[in-house]
Amino acid sequence: MALGDASTLKSIQTYSVGSDVPSQQNGVVYASPNTVISVSLSGVLNIFDSRESSSSKWRTLHGPTKAITASALSDNTFYTGSFDGTMKSFMAGGGAGEKEGICGEVEGTGHSARVAGMSGDGKGKVWSAGWDDTVACIEGQSFA
Repeated sequence: MALGDASTLKSIQTYSVGSDVPSQQNGVVYASPNTVISVSLSGVLNIFDSRESSSSKWRTLHGPTKAITASALSDNTFYTGSFDGTMKSFMAGGGAGEKEGICGEVEGTGHSARVAGMSGDGKGKVWSAGWDDTVACIEGQSFA
């Protein structure tokens, strides 16, 4: 990804996001005078600040790449299930601190098809049902 000066037609900053296929950049938006946002094939949003002098520093936002079909809140974590069976977790609320809003994969084997429903049990576990005829239990950041 490169930022350029339109008046001189020269590159002023170049970022190497990655060389693998999921890192390919599919779209770029000029969000503000100092901010450019690009989206990777993997669905990661890359946020570049032109005031940052280092070409190796930028923020990334991760999230679901398919339609969210179910969600649940348990303690300070918001869970989502997608049409393709993937499950994500987001830290939320006052106890999350700097990790608030950060998206992570729910680790382990969950669903292979659409997540149809999710529900927290009030004891720190989240249960999910999928179109793959399975019920899964999430405890923390992984399937139990």
